[in-house]
Amino acid sequence: MDLDKKYKAPEGYECNILQLVKIEPEWAANIIQYYETKIAALQSHNSAMGAIDLRDKLSSAILRGIVRGKSPNEIADIIIEMLNQLHQ
Repeated sequence: MDLDKKYKAPEGYECNILQLVKIEPEWAANIIQYYETKIAALQSHNSAMGAIDLRDKLSSAILRGIVRGKSPNEIADIIIEMLNQLHQ
């Protein structure tokens, strides 16, 4: 935490982040909740991108013949392995 950085209090004087949070708790709460929303949206986006990547990898695997001729159980194992890689 950078306590040397200066901020302007609503009254116009300089203060550090801890002082500003103490003076303006509603502002701090709004900022925290704003960034929580942005983080959740980013995580959702990353999850969707991972699903798209998984779909592309599976399609590629099928095109390369990796799953061609495999049993349904073997294909399921391939999909599970790809899902596990997605969540690492």
